This record gives sequence, C-alpha cells and structure tokens, in this order.
Amino acid sequence: MNRSKLISIVSAVIMLLLGLFILINPGQTMTLLVRIIGAFFAVTGLIGISSKIVSKDFSFSGSSAIVGSTLSLVAGLVLIANPGFILGIINLIMGVIILVYGIMNLLSSIDMGKNMGALATAPVIMSAITILLGLIVIFAPLGDLLMMVVGAVIIYNAVVSLYIALKK
Repeated sequence: MNRSKLISIVSAVIMLLLGLFILINPGQTMTLLVRIIGAFFAVTGLIGISSKIVSKDFSFSGSSAIVGSTLSLVAGLVLIANPGFILGIINLIMGVIILVYGIMNLLSSIDMGKNMGALATAPVIMSAITILLGLIVIFAPLGDLLMMVVGAVIIYNAVVSLYIALKK
C-alpha cells in the first residue's frame, strides 16, 4: 500500500469518527470546537506577548507583534467565554469543507474513470451528492439539526473517500 493510499484511508476513518461524534452531540461539538479555537488564540497570544517581553523587543515590529498578540489573546478569551459568538460562521466553514471534499472526490473519481471506465460511475455520483450536501449545509441555517446533517454528510463523505481510496 502506497503512502498516498494510506493517508487517504486514515483521513477517511478520522472523518468517519468526527462525523459520528457530531451526529451524536451536535450542540456540544460546536461549543467545544469554538472553545478549542479560542484556547488556541489565547495561547498563541500569550506566547507572542511573553516572547516579545522576554526578548525585550520593543521596536516597532516588536510592539506591533505585542498588539497583535494581545488582540489574539482577547479574541481567544471572548470565544472561550461566549462560544455562541462564532457558531454561525462555523456552519458556513463546515459546509465549505464538505463542498471542497466533494469536489476533490469528484476530480479523483473522474481521474479514476479514465483508467477504469464504467466502474467510476458510482464514485462520481457519490461525489456529486457530497457536493450537493455541502451546498445544503452552507445555505440552510438549521442549528443543531444542521449539525446533525453535517455529521451525517461527513460520515457519508468518509465512506465515499474510503471507497475511492480502496479502489485506487
């Protein structure tokens, strides 16, 4: 098994697990995701501030970095304290990710079809469905129900990706 195929299989399994988690806990998943992103911003802000202070870099670029790091810290703390602030944007991001995976799978399916002929029809259809589902996630603001759909779509996409990876 080549490295590319192994990476595709591992990615599909991770996506499958992520989809199951989102499907089972849609609201908690989103809140946790926003808080993790907030923690990331807060930690990088703290690291940026402390590194400039420890290095005593108070030049214009160092001061700018301190300001940027402070903004990162504040944004992170806001996200941790109030995750609802960004939840609407995350639905859009998830839909775009699903859409991109669908397009990537479609391109892989078309490429596979050049080598295998009619056997690639199923992956092309499955990829087109993934693209359609990604568009639904982007344009249908339905809260937890939407996240359950996202979880189901991620599971579906993981199965399609795994199928394509195993057929390569």
